[in-house]
Amino acid sequence: MRKVLAVFLPVATVRIFLIFPAIYPGQLQAQAPIIETYAGSGGNSDGATATSAILRQVAGLASDTSGNIYIAETGAHRVRKMDRSGTVTTVAGNGVAGFAGDAGPATAARLNAPYGLATDLSGNLYIADLGNSRIRRVGLDGVITTIAGGGTLAPGGTNENALAVTIVLKSPRNIAVTDAGVVYFSDFALHRIFRITTDGKLTTFAGTGVSGYSGDNALATNAKLSFPAGIALDYQGALYIADSQNGAVRLVNQGVISTVLKGVTPTAIALDVTGSVFVADPGAGVLTQYPPGAAKQIFPIAGSALTRASDLNIYASDDAKGLVYRINSAGASSVAAGGGDPAGGDGASAVTAALNHPTAIALDAVGNLFIADRDNNRIRRVNASDGVITTVFSTGLSLPNGISVDSTGNLYIADTGNRRVVKVSTGGALTVLATGDLPVGVAADTAGSVYFADLGAASGVGKIRKIDSAGAVTTVRDGLASPRGLAVSKTALYFTEEDAQRVSKLDLASGTLTRLGAGVFSSPRGLALASNGTLWVSDVGRQQIMLVDSAGKVTVAAGTGSAGFSGDGGAAVNAKLNFPNGLALNSAGDLFIADLENFRIRRVKGIVAPLGPAVDTVSGTLDVLNGASLASGPIAPGMLIELGGTGLKTADLPNTLAFVNSIPVQLLALSPTTGNLQIQAPRSLVSIGTVRISLFLNGTLLSNTDVSAAASAPALFPLSVPAARGSVVALFGTGLGLNDLPVTVSFAGVTGDVVSLDPAPGYPGLFQMNAKIPASAPSGLLDVIVTVGGVASQAGVQVTVN
Repeated sequence: MRKVLAVFLPVATVRIFLIFPAIYPGQLQAQAPIIETYAGSGGNSDGATATSAILRQVAGLASDTSGNIYIAETGAHRVRKMDRSGTVTTVAGNGVAGFAGDAGPATAARLNAPYGLATDLSGNLYIADLGNSRIRRVGLDGVITTIAGGGTLAPGGTNENALAVTIVLKSPRNIAVTDAGVVYFSDFALHRIFRITTDGKLTTFAGTGVSGYSGDNALATNAKLSFPAGIALDYQGALYIADSQNGAVRLVNQGVISTVLKGVTPTAIALDVTGSVFVADPGAGVLTQYPPGAAKQIFPIAGSALTRASDLNIYASDDAKGLVYRINSAGASSVAAGGGDPAGGDGASAVTAALNHPTAIALDAVGNLFIADRDNNRIRRVNASDGVITTVFSTGLSLPNGISVDSTGNLYIADTGNRRVVKVSTGGALTVLATGDLPVGVAADTAGSVYFADLGAASGVGKIRKIDSAGAVTTVRDGLASPRGLAVSKTALYFTEEDAQRVSKLDLASGTLTRLGAGVFSSPRGLALASNGTLWVSDVGRQQIMLVDSAGKVTVAAGTGSAGFSGDGGAAVNAKLNFPNGLALNSAGDLFIADLENFRIRRVKGIVAPLGPAVDTVSGTLDVLNGASLASGPIAPGMLIELGGTGLKTADLPNTLAFVNSIPVQLLALSPTTGNLQIQAPRSLVSIGTVRISLFLNGTLLSNTDVSAAASAPALFPLSVPAARGSVVALFGTGLGLNDLPVTVSFAGVTGDVVSLDPAPGYPGLFQMNAKIPASAPSGLLDVIVTVGGVASQAGVQVTVN
């Protein structure tokens, strides 16, 4: 059978062995500016007594046989331990949301919203790493590993009893472990309870995977659950389930499920030694104890985590207050952990103070630093002369996200939670200047006007507005995509648009708009402007501070590009930042950074010139097309890609380099008519999300283009020959993606047989599928669809069946 491929033959092949960085190393100054913590202790509170520790959103609790209590600090992406002496330390997670660190020290690993916890008799700790869709285990040696999730196979069905690490989970929520080491866990979004046997295999224990309420007094695997949360084992091995959206507590005993309690919104369950069942109901704001044969007892504790400890007490969380309570056998409750002041430290050195997500900063004429301490709902000041921190205003503020100060010391605050911009005089009087959808940034100029950025939550369209000295409010710029940072000079207004990846300069006299650093920024937020026109930009996507000089050249000023906390006392370009937000610059050339997720203000001393690697700006991006369908969309590992808009000629190929996420890729072919360049996505591309394709010619960056990546992105080339029912037709395409994804083929909706599936001979990135047309297929022109891992190929590919 003749096959027709809509491809062009390669006119040149370049095999690339040199890794060419997308950011060119620049020459550092002999004495590179040093970064240091200026305010904030990081909010970790490790080594503190339990009742002075700061805890952020406690969503999981567990205890071990040694009497240690483990606390999932979900909001800070860590697991903490309270030992028997009452000291709190971190045992897993470095405080940076993400996935990293398997096979290494748990304290250096990244977690993402850790939730339920459990321990086994040996002392191993199990973590429901909800945001990473995994169950992870911390061994006695402190090493963390994934034991479930992270795979490519759908749970249940033919994949029952597969290795747990080959399965795709969604929202693993809570965990329980038997004395024999069998692990049970709930998956909130999959509406199931799973079991991991001691040989690492995963089976469904309860739930069909479809949300609903049914199945009582029959096999639990045939029952419907709805967003199951907490689970707990009793002394006979029966499992209690907090069937949260069904408002029920259910029990699975010897494989049969029943309902034992209705009329609650349960999130967690624990049993004490007397057989009492404790049910956390944060919706009602209570924890209820159901003793056997006795009246229930209600505790005013609104949390989502419970555990029974080896000291025979029940421990419960109060999420909003950041507390862990201890309930003894007599029913008396007391605070066991938490309660540290997240805004503590006033009247002492700023570096020992607690900040709670500082978002914006500003300096007055004498160098005092003002901090919008967002989640503490207050404005704090660090005195320039002695470094002492104090709260200067808090009355009525709600989530302040922006701050500016004028020449006389008046404060202007984007009071985001109250949807307003306010002025606080030097005497402390508050005046509402304007209201908005979601004001987030503010900047005062020298003429008495105030500009503010409004996200436009109601309309979805952002704008920048101006309040003049007479109090009149006008719109300066409309139709913006998440405007955030502002900086103003006598002649120009600078602003960021986070969602559009733009930094712009608006000439206030002519209205001319100039884009700065095109193609460089990922998620720009804060700005700081020097009198010579040099602009600093905080980019939360890059995890860096960028410097844009008056000529438009962009350099890295601080940050390695990897989220974390490190580098104090060293060069700023070698430090790690974590969601850098607001910026401020003093007259001495010191740059202050609101390092939001590190709960710190950091200072780079003497940041007055280009500092680090130069970054080329780009005026345009490429069209990233599927090599078979020529449609835009996500790319997949190993996929054939066409890049449109390159402007390349055949003679350019020997001097052209292409990278996908800094991975060099082979150039396959260049169309002499369209100029489209064919490349193959690297097989090692395993990150699913946004990836960057970079193209260089003679060492100059032509384009940086961000595109989404998926596990699969199948597409087929057109067919041109007729076929008969029952015959085998050869299909050619690309985008199979990750290995071992299920593959099916259909003809006009009728499933056919995949006879063989192999790489297409002679051309990288393509597959050849030999598929049998089913005898039941209709005649005529039939749509052919290949589905890989639940993703279907494009419409419009057809075969004529006689």
